[in-house]
Amino acid sequence: MRSPVDGLPRAWRALWRPRCFLPLASLTLGIGLAAFTSALTMVESLLRTPPFVHHARIVMYGEEDRDPASRAASPMFYDAIGLPPGATSHGAAQVPESVNLRFGERVRLARAQRVDAGFLPTLGVPSVLPEDPSIAFERGIMLSHALWRDGFGADPHVVGRPVGVNGTAMIVRGVLPSDYRLLADIDLLIPLSAANMSRDSAANLIAVARLAPGVSGDSVTRQIRATLLASNLPQRPGCLCVPMYGTTPLDVVLTSNARPVVLIFFGCSLLVLAIAGMNLSNLMLTRALQRTQETCLTIAFGGLGWRPRLLPILDVVAISIGALVIGLPIARTLVIAVRPVVPESWLLSALPIDLHWRACAAAALASVTVAAMSTMLGSLRARPDQLLRMQFASGKTSLVGLAQRARRLLVLVQTTIATLLLVFGVATSSHMWRVMRISLGFEQTGASFVEINPDANQFPQIDDVRRATDIIRVEAMSEPGVDSAGLSTWLPVSRGFFMPFRLPNGKVSYLQYGLISPGAMESMGINLIAGRPIGAGDLATTPPVAVVNQAYLDRVDSRGIGGWVTPASPHGENRPMRIVGVVADTRLAGAEQAVLPAVFLPFSQVDTDVYAFVRRFAPTFVIVRGSGQEAVAAQDLQKLVRRAAPGLATGHRQSFRQLARQATAQTRRNAALAAVFAGMALALACIGLYAVQSLEVTSGLRDIALRDALGATPMDQLGRLLSRGLGMAMPGIALGLVAAIILERNLAHPAVETGSIDVGVVAAVALLVMVAALTAVALPSLRAAVVRPASILRNEGTHS
Repeated sequence: MRSPVDGLPRAWRALWRPRCFLPLASLTLGIGLAAFTSALTMVESLLRTPPFVHHARIVMYGEEDRDPASRAASPMFYDAIGLPPGATSHGAAQVPESVNLRFGERVRLARAQRVDAGFLPTLGVPSVLPEDPSIAFERGIMLSHALWRDGFGADPHVVGRPVGVNGTAMIVRGVLPSDYRLLADIDLLIPLSAANMSRDSAANLIAVARLAPGVSGDSVTRQIRATLLASNLPQRPGCLCVPMYGTTPLDVVLTSNARPVVLIFFGCSLLVLAIAGMNLSNLMLTRALQRTQETCLTIAFGGLGWRPRLLPILDVVAISIGALVIGLPIARTLVIAVRPVVPESWLLSALPIDLHWRACAAAALASVTVAAMSTMLGSLRARPDQLLRMQFASGKTSLVGLAQRARRLLVLVQTTIATLLLVFGVATSSHMWRVMRISLGFEQTGASFVEINPDANQFPQIDDVRRATDIIRVEAMSEPGVDSAGLSTWLPVSRGFFMPFRLPNGKVSYLQYGLISPGAMESMGINLIAGRPIGAGDLATTPPVAVVNQAYLDRVDSRGIGGWVTPASPHGENRPMRIVGVVADTRLAGAEQAVLPAVFLPFSQVDTDVYAFVRRFAPTFVIVRGSGQEAVAAQDLQKLVRRAAPGLATGHRQSFRQLARQATAQTRRNAALAAVFAGMALALACIGLYAVQSLEVTSGLRDIALRDALGATPMDQLGRLLSRGLGMAMPGIALGLVAAIILERNLAHPAVETGSIDVGVVAAVALLVMVAALTAVALPSLRAAVVRPASILRNEGTHS
């Protein structure tokens, strides 16, 4: 008695019949797996639980921020609330800032975040290395895992080592876990001083609280508001802070922005995988019907038992392995390509987004499942008893009507899905093309910048900063190839810094605020519309002046040159400033966002107390411009800053071209993802059309021979076959276009801007899908059109 093992060689040879079946089947499923696995990796990386032990009970509290999902607390209110009712612990952190970090002989500009003593315990974040309890919190810092690894060589004895932070001696008291991240990447955590916190009303703290079991965020919100109302603390001008105060679960804060985009593209990947499964089922059916005679003979001579089951099992195993070999490398390539355009605010972990074992295991399970279901579906539509009945009833291999309708239904579904995804891909790409044409308001070529931090320890007075900025600007202008140089706390594309100003109607509004030196506007390539820029004659002893943008005239005060700008800051003296210049608008928040009013002041005239507040949160940039692509090399720019101000470290040099790309990053990301999934779906739909057309042509060879005998030319035959193939695709194209138009409104989300689906998009998609469909059905149609009728009838006679 022969065992199943004896049939393996024959079954292995059968995998390759018809020609290239196994590679084509593996490629089909591999494309679907690549889409599914890459999207699943994004879901796992961006929507998983945050890396904090108590994340489910942690809330962020404060007033509503510009981002509706986030919250910010003022130090004054944070101090007044204390431990929120119903919370077991709480903590606060400021937004990250740049610091001058010195360890050994090395000096670098690092990103630091000030946190109080309760911040890390509330999050439940331990140190990787044992902490030294003798190190006072006020003098200790926590290193990020990346800085510990790259800057300190992963020294296990780094705890207790002294470092310099902004000229102040600090001691390393621990190392953060490798995946630690909360809203932004940081290099170290430094202590947050509680001095003067009760007087600061600016909402600049990230306040977190860990709730006791059974306590809801809504109840905590009510009690916090009652506490603030009873305190009678003054509110910021123009802000109803107490009614806006509340709590938001930390999980929601960290994932709300990414969730709609990631889930939409994950849904697209499931559609692509579904198309791959349909195509694989059709390929299975095609092969089964092409081998009808062999199957019928096997059944007629008693070939039952394990032998009919061996080939499907081997099909599933071989196709699954082949699909994984093809799909996983493509998936990792997609992840690496998308990784740079993922917004920093979406990231949950400091570790890079990459393919992990869980995604690979899910891909393997999906591969086996889809392959098995496709094999079963193909087998059900070509059962041996039906094949045997067809063979001996008609004397030839023919297609039953049910199988033909099933195949055409699958073609309809996959063409509909491919058209739907292609509509959004073309609409998003068209939208990206329009956005890329929007002027950002500044000249991108020839300018570059580095960040510096004139900290309060090394530059305690505003006069010290003024002298340093003047020296840096003079040194930069002395470099060959430099046409202009300047310093600024503001860039044309950035997150921006806002300060309160009193409007002509007496109300207070927060406007963009920037401190600039002479030459800064010219270096940034911002056009002067009227008046003059900030100049060397604008000194501390001269009347205060300001430059505004066009949006300020359009939305705040239309008087322009000669008008007055009045600050409303709680810090320092609010002297009115005369407007001496108007510059062109720049799109601070991105190419698609509305232009915001902006006010620019000279470094030399800023109030001492105001600058002490501003430099805690606003970075400072050295900007140079020349006639070439890069006026000053990165090393030369860093050297001139250190030569002018030895205590200052510099960040990485960036060009204004890189800055401009940030303005369109979201649009380019959406267009790239939509195009990738649409391309995959279209490719799979073409493979499906090719498979079905091949089967239709093979089953209709007798009709082709008869038409040829009756005088039909090869061109007549080709035209008829192409029209039949295109006819299979047309209903799916129409349904896909209708579905896309219906779904357009349901996909309206600020982070998923697909662009409008207009007549041009519909026409382009219809034409593209029809061309792809014609290409897919052309090859089998051409082969059939040139076949000689004698050979067809001879084969028919042989099989009769």
